[in-house]
Amino acid sequence: VKGGDKMSKMKATIRNGRTTNAGRVFNANHNTRQETRAVEGHIDHDRTAQNLNFKFLADGSIEKCDSFDSKAFEISQYEIYYGEGQEAKNQRYKAEAHADRCKTVAEVYATQKTAPLETILQLGNMNTDIAPEERERILTVSAFQLIDGLRAKYGDNLKILSLSIHKDEAVIHGHCRFTIMGRDRFGYSVPNQNQGFQEMGIVRPNPDKPLSRYNNPLM
Repeated sequence: VKGGDKMSKMKATIRNGRTTNAGRVFNANHNTRQETRAVEGHIDHDRTAQNLNFKFLADGSIEKCDSFDSKAFEISQYEIYYGEGQEAKNQRYKAEAHADRCKTVAEVYATQKTAPLETILQLGNMNTDIAPEERERILTVSAFQLIDGLRAKYGDNLKILSLSIHKDEAVIHGHCRFTIMGRDRFGYSVPNQNQGFQEMGIVRPNPDKPLSRYNNPLM
């Protein structure tokens, strides 16, 4: 990558997860609403207006926006993707006298195993010698290349929810949030990562060894 008169190398860092180390589901609004940004001490509020936010709607369109309620938007997409299947599941629970197992789509969204998966994309670090504008361009292009490739190959099972490029923290980075969809035995769409990977034909790196943190399909 050329930055000024120098050639720089940037390491691409990608991290995937649903929860914090304490087991709490990631807050989709940690840097997309004024109310939540106000309590984040590491955010430079003078640069927040430079952030880029993109909503990926269920109809396939993409909407660029400013500050927005990411959590509310994502729940609305969960309703579209999973509402019918969750209602059918609730009806089965009621018929089996297990109404206590019923969940709303919002509760499914907030549950560890079925919450959105978040991928953090970062190029370089604070010491990388490259103009901020060029780093933003490369990161944004790279993020959309990744998303476009995933949508083209796995769009039936992998639903992108949002992409946010944060320029108001120490190093510019992107948050891509998505949900992995599978079909249950009744044919309904459900947020089931294992079933989704099976339908996508993605297996763990070493199928002969047990499923583990270092040997799983998400890798």
